[in-house]
Amino acid sequence: MAKNVSLVTWIGAGNYGTLLQSYALHHELERLGYNVCFLNKIGVVRSFKLFFNQCFFRKKKENFSLKKQKQNEFIKNYRIKNVYTIFPKCAINKATDVYITGSDQIWNTMFYWDPFYFLYFAGRKKRIAYASSLGTNYINPKYKSRVKKYLLKFSHIGLREQSTVQLLSELLGRNDIVSVPDPTFLLTAKEWNEIAQKAVLEFDVPEKYMFVYFVGKRDSYTTTLETIRKKHGIKQIIIVPSFESGFFNIADALIYKNAGPAEFVKLLQNATVICTDSFHASAFSINLSKDFYVLKRFSDKDENSQNVRIYDLLLRYNLKHRLCDEACKIENLPIDYSSVQPLLEKDRKNAKTYLINSIEN
Repeated sequence: MAKNVSLVTWIGAGNYGTLLQSYALHHELERLGYNVCFLNKIGVVRSFKLFFNQCFFRKKKENFSLKKQKQNEFIKNYRIKNVYTIFPKCAINKATDVYITGSDQIWNTMFYWDPFYFLYFAGRKKRIAYASSLGTNYINPKYKSRVKKYLLKFSHIGLREQSTVQLLSELLGRNDIVSVPDPTFLLTAKEWNEIAQKAVLEFDVPEKYMFVYFVGKRDSYTTTLETIRKKHGIKQIIIVPSFESGFFNIADALIYKNAGPAEFVKLLQNATVICTDSFHASAFSINLSKDFYVLKRFSDKDENSQNVRIYDLLLRYNLKHRLCDEACKIENLPIDYSSVQPLLEKDRKNAKTYLINSIEN
C-alpha cells in the first residue's frame, strides 16, 4: 500500500517561487506513487476567527483579484489539510506515514521562527527534509538549541544550499546531511512547458522582450536594467510585480499584475532575456535554458543577507558570471547550456533517488 506523505512547507500567498516549488514537490511525490497532502497551518487567532464565523455567520462570497483567482485555480487539485493550532495534532499523525519539510526558507531563523516547520508535533513518525533552506549561513543563537533538538529527530536531511550542509552537520554531529536541488528542478523544461500552455494572458506578447521580476528594491536596479536593455537591443519590457516589493517602474515597461503561476512560467519561457533578484526566477531561467542576469538583492555585509542562495545556485551550474552588482561588467554573451543541462539532469536523477530512499528506508 502506498505511503501517506504529509508535506510541511509554505504553499504560497502570492510569491510565485514559493507556490511553484510546493507544486513541483507535490507533483513529483504523486508521480512516484505516494498519497500526498499539504499541511496548512492556521494560527490561533485565525483559528478562532474561522470558528466564530462558521458558527455565527453565513459564508460570504469573496471577491478575489484576477491574480488570486488564477492562483486558486492552479492549486485546486492539491490535497490540503488545515492544521488548527488550537487543536491537538494526533489526528494528523494517525493519517501520516512520513512527514517531509521543504523547500524554501522555512528554516531561516534569522528571519522567521516557527517550530511547526521543524515538525515538533510529529511524534514517532518518520521526518525527512527535502531542499529545506536556512536562507543564510547563520542560525539565530536564540533558537539554536531548539533547532538542534528538532533536527536530531529527522531520519534524512537534504538541504537546498551546499554551503549550509557543513553548518548543520557540525551542529548535529552527523555526516549524512546532503544537498539536493530545489523542487522546481524536479520537473523538466518540457513539463513546465505543459504548465505554461495553460496560461491566459490579457495582452499580446511581443516577439522580443525583457522579463523583469524583483523581490527586493535597490536604487541600482534601474541603472543596471537600462544597461542590460541597451546591450541586448531590447525595447519591450514586461514587469511582473512581486508579492514582497510591489510595483517596480521603468520607462515604457508593461506592468502585468494579473499573472498567475502559469502566466509567470509562460513569460519566463518566452522571454529574450530575464532580469531578476529572485532565487526561483533564476532557477527557472536555468531549467528553461534562458539568457538571464541576477541582481544582488542584499549587501554581503548584511548579516541577514540571503545572497548565499544565489551564490550556491550559480556556482553549482558554473554561472556565477550572470550575477550583477554595481561594479559588474555586463556583456551580451549567450549562455552555453550544453554543459549546464547534463549537470541538471544528474541532479534531477539524484534528487528522485534521495526521495525514494528517504521515504522507503
